[in-house]
Amino acid sequence: MHKDISFLDDGFSLVTGASLQRFPEAIPAFRGIFILFVKDGQEILRKSNCNVGDNSSYCGVGYFHLFTGQTFDLRQELQQHLVGMALTSAFKTALIALQYEHLSIWPEMDALMGIMDRKLGLFLKDNLLVAYKHEKISKNGEADLIERLGGPLNLGSKFQRAQLANLKALQQKFREEMFGPVFPV
Repeated sequence: MHKDISFLDDGFSLVTGASLQRFPEAIPAFRGIFILFVKDGQEILRKSNCNVGDNSSYCGVGYFHLFTGQTFDLRQELQQHLVGMALTSAFKTALIALQYEHLSIWPEMDALMGIMDRKLGLFLKDNLLVAYKHEKISKNGEADLIERLGGPLNLGSKFQRAQLANLKALQQKFREEMFGPVFPV
């Protein structure tokens, strides 16, 4: 069942990808949780044959909840998901794998990882919405958080196990084909 953007009542702050990229210091460097929304994210999943139906915890104003996480440093973690290398961000790795296999985000295939990573960064700058809040982190906190609020790209989320197995397989295929010859997986 969708909850619209009423999660803001739970103490979350919002920042766009463009604002996060331009003013990273505006995000506090404290521990907390975050939810990543992508404009038309449900369409990306549909093009990737990932049927999530209406299972997203939060959705609103054209943005769809795709990923949830917790961290000891919100600023650093969110920067990593926006401008870091895809292989160091589970969120970006999942999106790149969907693009690589299904052309879910832009219409053409790119042979070089650097080009895909750059295009994804530009896409996220224009299409990412981040909700974050300061919150105490417990030992099993991220697993519990993902179970409760995980998005379709969280591998430990509540979404259909078949979809998760498919996403894991796509990520593995992407890593093997793009990096296997250079960095054995």
